[in-house]
Amino acid sequence: MVCEKLNRRWIACDSGRLAVASTIKRLVSTGADFQVLGSSPIKMKNMGNMKLTIKNEKLALTDMNHLTISLKKYMPKNTPEIVDENSREYIDELIKKDSLQLIEYWSVDYNYDGKIHRPEAMFVKTKGKIITFCEKLVKDENSISIKIVDVFGNCIYKVVKNH
Repeated sequence: MVCEKLNRRWIACDSGRLAVASTIKRLVSTGADFQVLGSSPIKMKNMGNMKLTIKNEKLALTDMNHLTISLKKYMPKNTPEIVDENSREYIDELIKKDSLQLIEYWSVDYNYDGKIHRPEAMFVKTKGKIITFCEKLVKDENSISIKIVDVFGNCIYKVVKNH
């Protein structure tokens, strides 16, 4: 993003899922500070499911907790119709063996307000690998929103209570 490199203010708009996913991935990889509007777990239709583990351990002698989120599995609802039969078989096999390879990026909003997913941490696939866990020291009991975007531009959310 040239505007970002020149330290200029900018705004982007697109309705294509894959285009938005690609733009976000590029912005994250450059370290840009940005916000995505119109991205709400409440409004999104179900495009798949995720399995994850969340550990929230109270730290001694403090009011902080050690929160760990680990992605375990990603299950897209369906593959795009433009995928040919050979590719579809390969994707189905990949879902069985290592479904996390279909993730393009994922993000976490540790203080989800119930309306807009504002990621505080984002993890992007680079060179075919993606980080599948994150850790954070947290203080309050609140909602956490986890968002996954796959290689097809599908987007899924999961909202969990942190207690």
